[in-house]
Amino acid sequence: MDEAISDRELWGVLARALDGVSEGVSIIDNQGKLIYFNTAAERLEELSAEDVIGKHIKEVYSLNEKTSLQLEVLQSGNPIYDAYHRYTTSKGKSLSVIANTFPVYAGDRIVAVVATAKDITLIRELLEKNSKLLEMISEGKSEAASRQKHTFEAIVGKSDVIREAIALARSAARSNSSVLLYGETGTGKELFAQSIHCASQNQAGPFIGINCAAIPETLLEGLLFGTVKGAFTGSQDTPGLFIQAGNGTVFLDEVNSMSLSAQAKLLRVLQEKTVRRVGDWKDIPISCRVISSTNVDPEVAIKNGSLREDLFYRLGTLVISIPPLRERPGDVPVLTSHFLGKYNQLIGRRINRVDDELLKLFTSYHWPGNVRELEHAVESSMNIAGENDQVLMPKHVPRYTLTRLTRPPDAMETELFFADSMVLPDYLRTVEKQVILKALAENDHNISQTAEALGVKRQNLQMRLKKLGVLKNVGPYG
Repeated sequence: MDEAISDRELWGVLARALDGVSEGVSIIDNQGKLIYFNTAAERLEELSAEDVIGKHIKEVYSLNEKTSLQLEVLQSGNPIYDAYHRYTTSKGKSLSVIANTFPVYAGDRIVAVVATAKDITLIRELLEKNSKLLEMISEGKSEAASRQKHTFEAIVGKSDVIREAIALARSAARSNSSVLLYGETGTGKELFAQSIHCASQNQAGPFIGINCAAIPETLLEGLLFGTVKGAFTGSQDTPGLFIQAGNGTVFLDEVNSMSLSAQAKLLRVLQEKTVRRVGDWKDIPISCRVISSTNVDPEVAIKNGSLREDLFYRLGTLVISIPPLRERPGDVPVLTSHFLGKYNQLIGRRINRVDDELLKLFTSYHWPGNVRELEHAVESSMNIAGENDQVLMPKHVPRYTLTRLTRPPDAMETELFFADSMVLPDYLRTVEKQVILKALAENDHNISQTAEALGVKRQNLQMRLKKLGVLKNVGPYG
């Protein structure tokens, strides 16, 4: 019969398990001395476990009984969850973390206090810069406020689908209704949002955009709505983005990435036209316009539970679909020419055209990263080209990019068009649509020729085109 595991062996197992955790974990005993310090904590604080274990926590950090969360929990016996905490190590490194701190009991006696820490230092620095920028905007001192923002003239493309999206966006600019932009990553959602702002009655106010997917939920509410001093550890009197925007526009990018609880609070703001800062009891009226975006079809987001249906109706008085680049292959040469001009000026090149072979690769590629990926391909290739080169050639394209451009379509099939939150029926519909669009492009948008190429009857193809909403893209001689 196997022997029971000893306490020492059990501690070794637990220590190895905690070393695999991505958050920093530290444990103090009931005297305030560190008895455990995992690998993530070593990386986070740039301290080694052997240097800190056995030392009192006040020797390792510039903290005291009032400012140390672990000492506070040791004294009170009450856990502290999701606390924003700023501190400095004995080596002078300043950190900002979201911490969970809780006591460990043996009977009715506290024997240890465990703390986990998630590093948000970079996010805090970003928020501080954003706060300073917003303060400058409100005082009318910001250079960013005076710089020209994107307008509709900056949207490049001649295809029917992109011109239709631009026309709808121009219509949206004439009212103050909420607008929801739907488009994959890299299609230019913020470009459309800024263009609507600059053509609207809100153009004199600031345009403030925020990527909701990039901000942790614990900070997002304070950033959007504002905070009052003392609402939580480290909080200050800060106006949120809705207040800072004044009579301008707030752009909520990837709003479907917000938690449902945060979406419920956003819904209240949109309904009441007021915000309540975190920790405050007063409602503050707001007058900004709200433009939002999703990177998946809103209908799909509602079905999979990532977007509240009632919030969708508030955000999407006008819904504008921005087509992916694969649905407008005719715009690839136009965009490529535009980027040539842009980077000739920025990096000092004199390239006036793209080699026919390379342009064919560009046009036939499916561009999962959309316009952003095309721009990256052009920019990186132009950096490799020489100062005296006038034609961009396949030899100038970085190996990684060229491999993707030349990979056979069947090798890419499993990665095409698939969004993280897309359910199977929507995925199949999207693939069918892309296959038909590709066949149409190869047959000059002639329905009869396309039907023959696909091996279906002309009437069947017309029915599918109508169902998929692409009938308007075919030629007059179909």
